[in-house]
Amino acid sequence: MGRIDAVEALGFTFDHGREPLAYCLVRVVIDDGVVGWGEACDSFGCTYASVVEAAVADALAPLLVGEELDRLDRLVHKMRSWTRRRLGHQWVAAQAISGVELALWDAWGKVRGRPVAELLGGSPELAPVSVYASSVFLEEGPADWHLGLLEPLLSAGVRAVKLRIGVDWEADLETLAAVRGGLGSEVAVMIDGNENYTVSTALAIAERLAALGVEWFEEPVLQEDHRAMEEVAARSSAPIAYGEHMFGLAEFAEAIRRGWAGVLQPDAATCGGLSEAMRIAAAAGEAGVRVVPHTASGPVALAANLHLAAASSAVDLLEYPYPLAECWAAVAPDCPLGPDRVSGGALSPPPGPGLGVEIDLEAVRARPYVPPPPRTGPSERFTGTV
Repeated sequence: MGRIDAVEALGFTFDHGREPLAYCLVRVVIDDGVVGWGEACDSFGCTYASVVEAAVADALAPLLVGEELDRLDRLVHKMRSWTRRRLGHQWVAAQAISGVELALWDAWGKVRGRPVAELLGGSPELAPVSVYASSVFLEEGPADWHLGLLEPLLSAGVRAVKLRIGVDWEADLETLAAVRGGLGSEVAVMIDGNENYTVSTALAIAERLAALGVEWFEEPVLQEDHRAMEEVAARSSAPIAYGEHMFGLAEFAEAIRRGWAGVLQPDAATCGGLSEAMRIAAAAGEAGVRVVPHTASGPVALAANLHLAAASSAVDLLEYPYPLAECWAAVAPDCPLGPDRVSGGALSPPPGPGLGVEIDLEAVRARPYVPPPPRTGPSERFTGTV
């Protein structure tokens, strides 16, 4: 099937105007000239891309260069077997493995001339995937401003949106009530808490969200505090969602067993790759837990999660981070992922073999990676206890 000649991670920074964001692509080169593209995500772009670059260069590339591109499960097992007692299987290690695994899937699909969704067990016709509009923090503007941001996607048939609530949550809830009224009852609304709250505050917010008919309350408390997660999930008036900071089937299986969330959000660019995400979706589906994959990064990560959603019968909705679309168009100009390609509230995985995304390498290299300064954004500037 071809020998792997090179594996490299490529970090870059894109200035979105609101703020610059870092991203990290992964490039796998096969000796017959096939190039597979992957991407690592730490939930919102890839903040410290140079760290992922080092993990790929030092730990993962030496394991793969010279190997035959034959069985992806064998190659992933080789990476995981080596990193298990050295880097572990969470956080940066999982993100780096995810990026490499996506690139291997892309190369594998190109070699076989088939889309990744089909190779994962889905239909070769790549049916459109229903998406929800993943938007910005409520504190960034009044209700009319938020409704204006969302209007292009609402006009394209999107019937679910997510907004982010910050530390001044009482003011944010007032804005949310106005947004909720402007959207009408036919549009579902979700709220992301970004792990900002104590149990008591999270429960108070959840009660207000339930009164507004909010679909779910995402990451209300610190995910590292499992007792708090369980208490909030058990007592919350609104459904709870977690998953963008979970890694591997074992952790998601524990979340299912212990009832941490009623909605699970694996991300193929974060949780360990597409194969792991498929196993996670299947386990959640079997347990009756809703699966709505997370994605908040560049074009390859979005394409990979579209293929995941198209292949898995457990997935009924996918996050669509439309504020990042300018980056997708800049580094993958031929990739049909922009808001103008959303129709009937759905987006199709890019057509063609593999993941269907070709990266403009020069556009990436023209945007060198810049480590981020200390952040003072909506969820970071508070220094006390909420």
